[in-house]
Amino acid sequence: MRKGKYYVSVTVPKQIEPLFKNKQIRRSTGTSDFALAKQRQHALADEIYRYMDGVWKAARQEWQSEMKKDQVFFAEGFAETLGLYREGFDTERHLNYLQDEAHTTLRNHFRGKQDAKSDEFAAALHLITRSVDQPIKEPKKAGDDTIKGVLPTYLDGRNWTRQKTKDAARRQIERFVGMIGNLKLDQIEKSHAYDYAQALDEAGYAHKTIRSSVSAVSTM
Repeated sequence: MRKGKYYVSVTVPKQIEPLFKNKQIRRSTGTSDFALAKQRQHALADEIYRYMDGVWKAARQEWQSEMKKDQVFFAEGFAETLGLYREGFDTERHLNYLQDEAHTTLRNHFRGKQDAKSDEFAAALHLITRSVDQPIKEPKKAGDDTIKGVLPTYLDGRNWTRQKTKDAARRQIERFVGMIGNLKLDQIEKSHAYDYAQALDEAGYAHKTIRSSVSAVSTM
């Protein structure tokens, strides 16, 4: 009851709280009659949920658009180091190819198979760190004992205090896979953590972010 009218109130989910000024969204039933207000409750609640959903989808679309622009920008830089970028080159069309090549460049470098040129390494690194929300292509015969193989079970099985923390851990672990590779658990060594930390440092990440990123992989 507010100012002589009954209101329906829905709490904003914590995951999307930053998108709203208030933690609760209210809609007036337009009546002081409790029985009539109860009849209107579910329709108003549905209206609120649709409103929150619309705000979230609009924010996500805007974020995805900015993310794509960022990826294309760094993909152009990587394409240039490969000698591919020239007038008429459609970077967006070849984005998946360039991301795959960047993954390969970093994995070969970290595994000691082939040292990457400094400019090519840096360009690949920047592209991958901007592409962590893109699906990482897995080896066809990846077993359940790989990092990506156990990741879903780990994320679902741990008692996370906040959804934001869980999402951050997923991104950090997937970024590790993108740089170092989808290793089997018994293949992971301390040197991989040092390589990962060094790569993040060269990409300009803050010390606090580097520590949390390494910790996310180590904890899993």
